[in-house]
Amino acid sequence: FLSWRYAAAVVLLVAAAGNENVNTVNPAFEVTVTSPAEATGFLSVGAMGRSNDATGSLTPAVFSNTGARLTGPGVGILSAKVGGDFVELNGTSMATPHVVGVAAVWAQKLKAENNFSRQSLVDALEQSAKKAHFA
Repeated sequence: FLSWRYAAAVVLLVAAAGNENVNTVNPAFEVTVTSPAEATGFLSVGAMGRSNDATGSLTPAVFSNTGARLTGPGVGILSAKVGGDFVELNGTSMATPHVVGVAAVWAQKLKAENNFSRQSLVDALEQSAKKAHFA
């Protein structure tokens, strides 16, 4: 079995930042990353959606809690529906699997280069991400 210290050195815990932000209703009220994503050792994930302007570029989703370390597509994500078929869902929990998928690709690359560690994985994710500002 693996010791906790070893697991903490190689396991990347990724969690949804939360969907409680209401700063579009009241700009003075902002909700930041919530538990468990705000806990030490977790990589928090916010949600992005398409902007309403002509560019259709990705922009922070209005519901996504602020302060997440990374973001991913989280608006209109096709998901399996209970009982069959599919449904479009929104949320930071829809964005988190996208980030995990990118992390898996980075982990494979870093392992092939003999450069894999939890920190090298986090660094690769953060350095390859595009910067976005949550208003």
